[in-house]
Amino acid sequence: MTVLDKIISDKKADVKRLYEQYSLEFYKETIKNSHFTYYKFEEALRGDRLSLIAEVKKASPSKGIIRSDFDPVSIAKEFELNKASCLSVLTDEAYFGGKNDYLSSIKQQCTLPILRKDFIIDEIQIYESKAIGADCILVILAVLSCEEAQHFISLAKTLELSVLVEIHSEEDAEKLLRLSDISMIGINNRDLKTFAVDYRNAIHFKKLLGARFKNAIFVAESGYDKKAQLIELREHNIDAVLIGEGLAREKTLIEYFNEN
Repeated sequence: MTVLDKIISDKKADVKRLYEQYSLEFYKETIKNSHFTYYKFEEALRGDRLSLIAEVKKASPSKGIIRSDFDPVSIAKEFELNKASCLSVLTDEAYFGGKNDYLSSIKQQCTLPILRKDFIIDEIQIYESKAIGADCILVILAVLSCEEAQHFISLAKTLELSVLVEIHSEEDAEKLLRLSDISMIGINNRDLKTFAVDYRNAIHFKKLLGARFKNAIFVAESGYDKKAQLIELREHNIDAVLIGEGLAREKTLIEYFNEN
């Protein structure tokens, strides 16, 4: 069993607990009475520069603890001050040290649009995402059928949630071509089975899919820790980059976004 298989197995147990503790009606009512201010995720990424989705991330399965002094709100505020266009907040607890409360707390104190970074495998998680304050969800094609992915995309948009549809392989790209209403494509440079990273994966798939999805926003994800990599992404017309560990480990990366 791969790490991804284990994550999804555990996530199914999490979803079962969600249905036991709450309900779709609970989340619908929570959304109806929400006091959160929601923001347009896609609009924040459009422009002539490479946009930054800065990730608030405590840990990962491959690297362990990334930030031992983890304070999600102060980290998010720092990103906001340093020209991030959007935030990505991990909510998976078992493998990434995330919490729903991190996202909700950030939402109350920051004005950047927020992606809920988690493994969405059931529609109740989409309602939950809106209820906790997310502006955008992640739909990972590697763990979903085309039918599931299309349903999640459509449901999210009825809830006025943006959707970042993530691919990382040729198989995912083939799935993507069978889907409709795609406005943002995330290209993960990390092999989700081996966790190996090739940062040029994003450039490869932008070349492959750019003409087919010419109005979509392309987001490069994972493995960026040098300014030269960011310059290369912009040269290949990538719209945005999602960086988590790189921002935590290499402070000079943020300079690129302050300068451009």
